[in-house]
Amino acid sequence: GNVDRFAFSVLWEVTPEAEVVDVEFHKSIIHSIAALTYQQAQSLIDKPDKDCRDDIQAGAVKRLAVLARKFRERRIRAGALTLASPEVKFVLDSESLNPTDVQAYTLYEANALVEEFMLLANVTVSKKILRH
Repeated sequence: GNVDRFAFSVLWEVTPEAEVVDVEFHKSIIHSIAALTYQQAQSLIDKPDKDCRDDIQAGAVKRLAVLARKFRERRIRAGALTLASPEVKFVLDSESLNPTDVQAYTLYEANALVEEFMLLANVTVSKKILRH
């Protein structure tokens, strides 16, 4: 966190109903205020609204989660494919790095949030490429 990174950014203007009303593409510098794990992001999503009034990070993640839910709902209504195969993770021996166990990978709403915005970015860029 708290790092500047060069990027190519897709900027969307989105209504509270998750309707994209404008799109811009820019070379940018992103100033990260945090590098969150999915579990950390989920704890911000789950944080009660009354506890988020002065927490910029939690407020931003919660707003993104609301939009992601609406994007996902719209995609599924439109017939999007949903895959329900469980993901697994391997536990490795610290010395040999050989697998010692297989466990189910816990998926959080935060995973779906990132997925929705990655999909939106991919679709937006694809449409831009198709037009040019």
